[in-house]
Amino acid sequence: MKKLFLIIVLLGLFLMTVRTFAIPPWGENYRYSAYVHVYDEYGNPKPNIWVSLTVTAEDRITLQPLGGTVSGKTDANGYVVLNYYISWDYDPDLIDMMAYVSSSGCTTIQCTGNYTTTGNTLYPEFWVIKDTDQNGIDDDYELLLAEKFCPYLILEAADQGVRPVPVEILDRNGDGKLGWEDVLVKACSLSGYYTGELTLDRILSYPVGNFTIEGWYPIEPYPRSKFCGKVDTDGDGSFDDEGTIKYILYPHFEWGNIGETNPNSWYNTWCTKLTANNTSPYTNGTTYAHFFVKEGEVVIQYYFFYPFNASHNRHEGDWEHINVILNSQNPTTATIQRVEYYFHHRYMNCSTPGVDYYLVGGTHPKVYVAGHICTQYCGEGSHGSYPKAKSWRDIRANVDEDVHGDGLHIDFDGYKNIIIIPEPGRVDRNSDLGWLLFKGFWGHILSSPSSFEVDWSFLDTFFEAIHVDNFAKGVGFPKDAGNIAPLGPAYQPPWDDIGANSGQDIYP
Repeated sequence: MKKLFLIIVLLGLFLMTVRTFAIPPWGENYRYSAYVHVYDEYGNPKPNIWVSLTVTAEDRITLQPLGGTVSGKTDANGYVVLNYYISWDYDPDLIDMMAYVSSSGCTTIQCTGNYTTTGNTLYPEFWVIKDTDQNGIDDDYELLLAEKFCPYLILEAADQGVRPVPVEILDRNGDGKLGWEDVLVKACSLSGYYTGELTLDRILSYPVGNFTIEGWYPIEPYPRSKFCGKVDTDGDGSFDDEGTIKYILYPHFEWGNIGETNPNSWYNTWCTKLTANNTSPYTNGTTYAHFFVKEGEVVIQYYFFYPFNASHNRHEGDWEHINVILNSQNPTTATIQRVEYYFHHRYMNCSTPGVDYYLVGGTHPKVYVAGHICTQYCGEGSHGSYPKAKSWRDIRANVDEDVHGDGLHIDFDGYKNIIIIPEPGRVDRNSDLGWLLFKGFWGHILSSPSSFEVDWSFLDTFFEAIHVDNFAKGVGFPKDAGNIAPLGPAYQPPWDDIGANSGQDIYP
């Protein structure tokens, strides 16, 4: 009898060594459990949050994969118990198990105890925020933060009141929105023949998919076949030369009258549009706020759209920005860690208010909008964002800029003209933010650097023959856009980045 008892004990010990910790009673299944508690960022319980438990295992004998996922919703106290079962018919060897918040529109900002490779029970705790755009910032906080830290702009008087405006100022078809219907297309044949600007009805064959605002190639090297289309330049309803001629197509928005690419015409159009659109967004200014989390820091990227740049480098469309880095996403307690000012593909880190930058009302960084540059061509309104009004030396190689701070002060109408812009992938192309998807140029492709030069056909031809052809062969655009219209904010290197990672050089 003693021998029989000893055999039974040894057999039990053997079974314990070959089973996982999830040993069920005889005749039942193996159970893997998670006792979950979900809170908001203040420690309050969060009900109706979906949580999932995933178990990965394999059968010891057959090496057959086992496991799966079970989900459940938290109760009024933020609790939910999740149990996943594996049949007693198998001999499971646990690989790992993990619990996670699976509710759409929620982001986990912190969690504990949600993963194991050895046990059969988890006691995870999650702290979550409402985050439908998945940028790591609570949706309810975004506008409050954007308003609290919105920059205070001081313009250059000689720039004739040009200020950040809504992108809808480029609307051409009069529907009050900026979309692909407002796009013009510059077409160049592969033999070098340039047709001028075309409207959409003259584009009969498109280079990439459907002709939509997001359907064009991104600005990266591609074979010519990726962005060559067929057009109808004479308006007869058919392809040029029955489709034998292919064109490189450059979609773009256009400021003012088509083909007017010098400061005199730009300023005239500005005055006309400002008079016709004497409403708050145009007269007081608009800023676009983009949120992201970088290396644990909360960043508000404030973008300003100026319809043109009439300084030394002259081009239509001018996107400028600063980064405001915060210590928290809670609007009540958040303070500024530092401000990054960006100008001419350079940036400055400013962290001491009253010393290297200034605040209005304790939370609104002052931005002195540049400024006067005079080298070969002189001009105002480069619109770079500076922390102080002074003469800035060597902003680029042997180029200085005078920032006077003597123009209009813009506080964005009590910080009401703020528009939150998410990632392009989260934008509906038919919404008011559909323009964020546009991958073409924000202005006439090439502008004249001189206000007194009327005939600009020589450089236009040079650009088409040299720059466009090189680009078609895979040569990218230069770092400094010069007189070439820029891309939209989401397709420029600083988007979603800070400091040296933004593709800009530190100043000085």
